[in-house]
Amino acid sequence: MTARIPDAGAPIFMDEQEKAQQLYQAGLLAKNYRLKTQAEILLEKSARLGNEDAMCELNHLGPLWEWVEGLLKRAADNGNVKAFEALGDVYGRFGDSESPWFKRAVSYYEFPAEKGDAFAMKKLAEAGNVEAMIQLADIYRPQVDGVIKPQKAKAIKYLTQAFELGSPDLKITACKMLADIYEWDVILYGAMDKENPNFIQAVEWFEKAAALGDFDSMCKLVELHTQAGNSTEAETWQRKADAAQAKVLSEVENILQNL
Repeated sequence: MTARIPDAGAPIFMDEQEKAQQLYQAGLLAKNYRLKTQAEILLEKSARLGNEDAMCELNHLGPLWEWVEGLLKRAADNGNVKAFEALGDVYGRFGDSESPWFKRAVSYYEFPAEKGDAFAMKKLAEAGNVEAMIQLADIYRPQVDGVIKPQKAKAIKYLTQAFELGSPDLKITACKMLADIYEWDVILYGAMDKENPNFIQAVEWFEKAAALGDFDSMCKLVELHTQAGNSTEAETWQRKADAAQAKVLSEVENILQNL
């Protein structure tokens, strides 16, 4: 998801809740542009003000785990699905299926699974719910832990609909998931070549996401064109990525100076 930085002329934070949310948005933007140090500072400040989404993001960045774990458990107790998923993600990294860590992961994954019933998601998707379309596509898309699933056409259908109907952030998500599907086909069944139809599709969907401002897609285009030997295209996207990151770094540093 692409975060939005507060306007430079915006009023000073009105209360702790609003401050926490603005810090979270700035931290998420820094994270999306791979500014890890700035992201950690902003997200920690937001989490310390009680922003549960910031707590979940700190889990992915890795710092202060013992402190974050307690906050995530409190958020999970309040029914925050992201907190359950964050805890399950961390505990799932420890040990095998017989370890107590793994069993803790399962217990934390069960709650969001109950909230994401596939039949209910399908009904929502048919009614035009774009987030449900993306969740269904995630179930159907071919590459899941190296296993190829046969429902690729369904994934592409739902993601294409999500791109057509979604908000800019959801369009970016749909684009990147579609690009991943075609890139996986290149890895499995073809060559990283600009003439390969799957390579062309992967590049086109990453370009759509990049056009909507997604930094990771710009970096991915550099990577793909480099692997395919398209040096001119790789250099073009590297310049675009560098310019986008520099702009966000300046904005984030300005926020940090004014805290």
